[in-house]
Amino acid sequence: MISKKQPVAWDISTPLINNPFIFRASIQLCLITWMVAIVLFGFIFVASGEFDVLLSMLAIMTMIIAGLWLSMLLVMIIFLGNRMSMHFTIDTGGVTCDVTSKRSKVANRLLILLGLLARKPGALGTGAIALSQESQMFEWERIYAVRYNEKRKVITLRNRWRSLITLFCLPENYDEVVETIKGKILLRQQYQHLSKNPISSLLLRTSLTILSCVPLFQLEYPFKVDLFIPIFILCFSMATIWLIPLFGYVVIGAVLYLVMVIISQGLTVHTSQYASLGNYRGFELINGNEWIFMALLFLAAIYLIWSSWRAIKGIDESALFLD
Repeated sequence: MISKKQPVAWDISTPLINNPFIFRASIQLCLITWMVAIVLFGFIFVASGEFDVLLSMLAIMTMIIAGLWLSMLLVMIIFLGNRMSMHFTIDTGGVTCDVTSKRSKVANRLLILLGLLARKPGALGTGAIALSQESQMFEWERIYAVRYNEKRKVITLRNRWRSLITLFCLPENYDEVVETIKGKILLRQQYQHLSKNPISSLLLRTSLTILSCVPLFQLEYPFKVDLFIPIFILCFSMATIWLIPLFGYVVIGAVLYLVMVIISQGLTVHTSQYASLGNYRGFELINGNEWIFMALLFLAAIYLIWSSWRAIKGIDESALFLD
């Protein structure tokens, strides 16, 4: 049972570059970004039949991510002064972390402004995510495991498959924080139904989504679709599964737009350069095997809409929102 003890709260200014937890997290973030980029762009080039650019793409993405990591380190040192001020609170509701660093808050808002002015979705998205993490609250019901590091005075709270938050404690309050957490966290036996790791389900949904996107990259004459559209659908479908379920609305809108473009082009009347052939519609150029492909394409579109709607309704939770 959760105690009614007074909240435990403290302020701390923790180093960044020379903090092994933050330094390791920066490397992990860039590695994950690199792997996601390689998988997505590799899939796009393979689906488009451009196998010859895979090696150059690998080299370019590696250099970009390496540059991103170095830029992160420079921002930590130069702009943030290698320090991050935070306020932690532990009470009956859960654990709260508030970023109190004014420099960090200014940087997040400048990044959003830069994304808007430069029309760069990447900068805008990064700034929006960072802004949302300026204040984070994790209820006790979401915490499945705790890792203690007495030497570093650090406590990591985890759900079934990932770290939720890292608590940087003061030397004088570490023991009190440990005792408070042990007294408040619910017994694991009460959560045996959470023992199944969700990664397998997430990977299955990811695989099915990738397979569903394959036909979108295979469209040929008489259908002409800008390559940006299937890339857009693929990226936001992945974001719906792994990040924010509301991105499903974007996926549904993009898929419906793609379907309307295909139907419109299929019904458009064309005039043959040979007068004896007269006029024809796009659908009239499709033979038996191509009709099978079109059926698969529309089945893929139905799956993408169905899976996005399930994510929006919370039936299939995104990885970021699990637990």
